[in-house]
Amino acid sequence: MLDAQLTGPLEKAGHRLDHAEVEKSRTAKANQKDEGQYSLWTLIKLVGSFNRDEMGVMVFSLLCSIICGCGNPAHSVLLAEQIPALSLPPSRYGKLRYDADFYSLVYVVLAGVVFLAYCGQGIGFAHCSERLIYRVRSQAFRAMLSQDVSFFDKEENTAGALVAFLSTETTQLALMSGLTLGTILIVITTLPAAVPLALSFA
Repeated sequence: MLDAQLTGPLEKAGHRLDHAEVEKSRTAKANQKDEGQYSLWTLIKLVGSFNRDEMGVMVFSLLCSIICGCGNPAHSVLLAEQIPALSLPPSRYGKLRYDADFYSLVYVVLAGVVFLAYCGQGIGFAHCSERLIYRVRSQAFRAMLSQDVSFFDKEENTAGALVAFLSTETTQLALMSGLTLGTILIVITTLPAAVPLALSFA
């Protein structure tokens, strides 16, 4: 009879403990999820703070990205103008030859401009990414050296883990640097330029 009297309260206490553990786990996961989410503007400001000295190179590379984004719409305009020129009858061979030579020359100029823009974008963003990685590694290494001895006694802060952090995590930071922003800017430039052209020639 004593066992029966104790069983009920013990089961209720066990259920309460299990429920508390589940709620605690859910709260921890929610907090961890919220901490891992950052807005695009926050990431842009973070990258800009590390590349403040290379701001001129960043602006030049972003301008090159805008030129690269306008390359495909410009190509479509030239193609739309060249098709009617090539459709002229043989009696207007002089006009056909002039238009074909003119638009072919414009194609060559456009190819050269886009090629130089992609080169400028790649070189500029590569330079900024390397400087970004260098500064992040330097600051992270200085922060490690300023820690107490107890910091290095933890299992997650061994020498191998810290060296791996300096070699891998800082490199991953470069993935959201200028090259990613340049690709986003190319897409943002291409779409607004291509849609009005498509509607105007439709």
